[in-house]
Amino acid sequence: MSTFRLAISLATAAILAWAPSALAQSAASFIVAIGTVQVFDSAGQARQGARGGALASGDRVITGADGLAQIRFSDGAMLSVRANSDLKIEAHSYTGETDTLARTVLQLLRGGLRAITGAVARVNRAGYKVVTPTATIGVRGTDFEAFHVPASTPGGVAPPGE
Repeated sequence: MSTFRLAISLATAAILAWAPSALAQSAASFIVAIGTVQVFDSAGQARQGARGGALASGDRVITGADGLAQIRFSDGAMLSVRANSDLKIEAHSYTGETDTLARTVLQLLRGGLRAITGAVARVNRAGYKVVTPTATIGVRGTDFEAFHVPASTPGGVAPPGE
């Protein structure tokens, strides 16, 4: 085997060995991030949300007035985070269709989201939750929307069209 082929084989093996552990760390990734989309990790470090950017358990996604984020989770679930929202990925774990301990817990601190559930909701219904400061939602379907308008919002109602 030539030196070049040996180098390529070793590089490929290293990438394949590294990839599963890197993917295991990622709960989700951005499909789209438009406008102001900030991500704060569990240590409080900020970064800009961007297409393909990874998200982990403990990350917060905060959208500005011009922001929109679409996120795909490792179990196939999809989430659209609306403008002026603050969402924390409290927990997400999924290792495959036989993972009866799989779970997704989202904290909607402000704003709105639309979700299409993935495998977690199929294999462990009780493990998929959306928590707001005033309620916890146990999701029993495949498609839902949730909004939380803090009391400090003028009029205490959602903006028109939401």
